[in-house]
Amino acid sequence: MTKLKRSECSVLQLVLKRKWYDMIASGEKKEEYRESKRHWWTRFSNWISGSILSKEDGVFRKRKPMVVAFSLGYRSPDMFFLVSETSCVDRVRSDGTAHPEWGEPGFPHYIIKLGERVELVE
Repeated sequence: MTKLKRSECSVLQLVLKRKWYDMIASGEKKEEYRESKRHWWTRFSNWISGSILSKEDGVFRKRKPMVVAFSLGYRSPDMFFLVSETSCVDRVRSDGTAHPEWGEPGFPHYIIKLGERVELVE
């Protein structure tokens, strides 16, 4: 498992119910869904902007890796996934459910496609 420094990543923390947490932990569920609402758009925008290029002392810094941190209920996050910059958040209008076993809603929503599981260290 790849280790990344928390301070060098842009981290989005999400809370899950037991069913979804277990499915992601087992590798069965490879996407996370959130409603297409202003609240989630704001959170995703802040997460993505936290990873973009920045210029410090005349030198450009490279993008920070984007990581999704999951927790079971309102505990400290303990499951972390790297997310690709190109597919970090897709907005989808769904007429039906493509993955009913994963809980994909049948209304407009955002999809976060999970990549490699990583470990965050201080």
